Amino acid sequence: MMMMNEKKRLLDFFEYNSWCNVELIRVIAPKTHEFPKRVEEVMSHILNSHIFWNNRCTGKPDNDRWIIHPPEDLLEINEENHIITNSILNSRDLSEEISFKNSKGGISTVTLGDIYYHLSNHGTYHRGQLALLFRQSGVAEPLRTDYIFYKIKDKP
Repeated sequence: MMMMNEKKRLLDFFEYNSWCNVELIRVIAPKTHEFPKRVEEVMSHILNSHIFWNNRCTGKPDNDRWIIHPPEDLLEINEENHIITNSILNSRDLSEEISFKNSKGGISTVTLGDIYYHLSNHGTYHRGQLALLFRQSGVAEPLRTDYIFYKIKDKP
């Protein structure tokens, strides 16, 4: 049994994260006006939160995590997030401490690894919300975005 080191595991999670987002965007973008507005809000929030944490890890200002992007921009935003995350994870130590002003006005410090584990879990949480919204709306069937489906997607 092969074990991945922590950095390779995170890089794999973000390949998975990007794959999930692309699959969702391909369904959401052409049917934006058929889905409840909440689908558009949650998909943009997933991408905005990724920008938010990449910004914190690169010293850029915080962005608004609830702006809604035009559907035609979603794939490009996802790709840019993926490129920036890969660059950060490939060039920096996961134990590096990142300090930032938190939502209560204080200063918080966490490791780069903790930020990216959080971001991976955050996306999974909101993709679960999208699955429920897909089912409730009847516009599209929920996608199979579980990690295991990503791992076996190309296997017979």
